[in-house]
Amino acid sequence: MRSIVKTFLAPLSSIILLMLCNGFYMTFLSMRLNIGGFPESIIGYVHSAYYAGLLIGAVNVEKLIRRIGHIRAFSTFASLQTVTILLQGMFIVPVLWIITRFIAGICLAGMFVVIQSWMLNKSDVAMRGRILSCYMLAMYAAQAVSQFILDIIDPWTLAPFFVACMFCSLSLMPLTMTYSKSPELYEPGSKSIIDMFRTSPFGFASCILAGCILSSIYSFVPTFAQDMGISVSSIMSITITGGFILQWPIGKLSDIFDRRKVMIAVSTIAMIPCLVIVLTTSYPLVVLICSFILGGLCFTIYPLGVTQVCARLQTRDITAATGVLWLAYGIGSVLGPLVSSVFMEEISPLALYAYIALVSMVIAITGLLSIFIKRKPALGMEQGGYVTLSQVPPVIVKVENEK
Repeated sequence: MRSIVKTFLAPLSSIILLMLCNGFYMTFLSMRLNIGGFPESIIGYVHSAYYAGLLIGAVNVEKLIRRIGHIRAFSTFASLQTVTILLQGMFIVPVLWIITRFIAGICLAGMFVVIQSWMLNKSDVAMRGRILSCYMLAMYAAQAVSQFILDIIDPWTLAPFFVACMFCSLSLMPLTMTYSKSPELYEPGSKSIIDMFRTSPFGFASCILAGCILSSIYSFVPTFAQDMGISVSSIMSITITGGFILQWPIGKLSDIFDRRKVMIAVSTIAMIPCLVIVLTTSYPLVVLICSFILGGLCFTIYPLGVTQVCARLQTRDITAATGVLWLAYGIGSVLGPLVSSVFMEEISPLALYAYIALVSMVIAITGLLSIFIKRKPALGMEQGGYVTLSQVPPVIVKVENEK
């Protein structure tokens, strides 16, 4: 146990501090643009630029990490992200914010790759599940707690930018001061988008559509709450908490029953809290309860989709497949804020939940089609176990293939 603490305390501490920065800051950006009178389309562009940077960064940062090492790479990314936050505080200019958020996305992807690869590479197969559970718990807890920072700082001042810079800078300390040796990165096999689609069309499509939903939740639930007079910190922390708590029981159900049917049920039920929220906006307590349920359901779609695809693959191909599925999720994350912003501008802020319900319905219909259109299962492949995955957001982790 002492060895485990020595090995993983540094990356866990860094991810907690990093999510205390990024968790509330994403919510704050939506609030700041909204109270500044910017239209939903601008908010959508800013967040889509961030997800585009996250996508591009996760695919490409490993070359830098391999060249200069984990610790120096993390320091580089954290320093550059701090600069982007300071620039955003100095100049409230949408074009500059779009550019700096794109750069911040690349930086955050690099930091996630460093931490996740550190933890995965330095844990063996027997303890990897427990290590990832600790990692996920740390991320969700920090992200949920960070939302309450918004209740103690004035969004009209520079304080939010300073607080975000403070946590981002502090995240450097655990990794740079650790005595533990950083891990090596290994070159995985390769899988293409076409390979993943052929393996499981429903699982692959679910990853894209999950990105469409979750990026819209992070981007526009804060502005919805502001417009409706609901506590932003409360609705965001409750939504994230729901995503954490309900992952495990839904995952267990997917191990017992046909995973496709569980995914259909999850996406179908997700439409119900969307409808209730639209009809009960004058009752904040009802909205918060429904947000908990909605978060719990929507946050499980991506890991269910990943598990559905990986259950049809050989073990040696899973690492490469994870990267391709992250690419699919990233594409959806870029599209989500762009499309949902159109719904909100053309109809009303409530149209955000109509959009989420519509995407959920598409997932359910796709699942039904996958059941009615019989496909021959992969040779020797049975339904694999469910794996909970972080949704803030997932990134590529290139680790040594398990033998």
